[in-house]
Amino acid sequence: MPNKNYRKGYVFELECLKDLRKQGWIVSRSAGSHSVYDLIAVKEGLIRGIQCKLGKYLKLEEKVKMKLNWCKHKILPIVATREKTEGQRKQKIKYTLVL
Repeated sequence: MPNKNYRKGYVFELECLKDLRKQGWIVSRSAGSHSVYDLIAVKEGLIRGIQCKLGKYLKLEEKVKMKLNWCKHKILPIVATREKTEGQRKQKIKYTLVL
């Protein structure tokens, strides 16, 4: 049985995947690959590499790899987190460009 943190991360990845598909993106999940991206999303010639994070920060090593992929392959580096909103039961997903 996977640990609690793995399960929460997995569920968040699936939420992001569904959210992006609702927005018209074609999305693929790279399960268990330990790659720099959890999701790859494509729409109208744009490619986004998405790292899904719950309560953790993006490590410097991850940022560097994401930026290198931008330079080499034009995969836009994005981090997905939960947006903190008061009074709402379900928090929205926030997508932020990694600079």
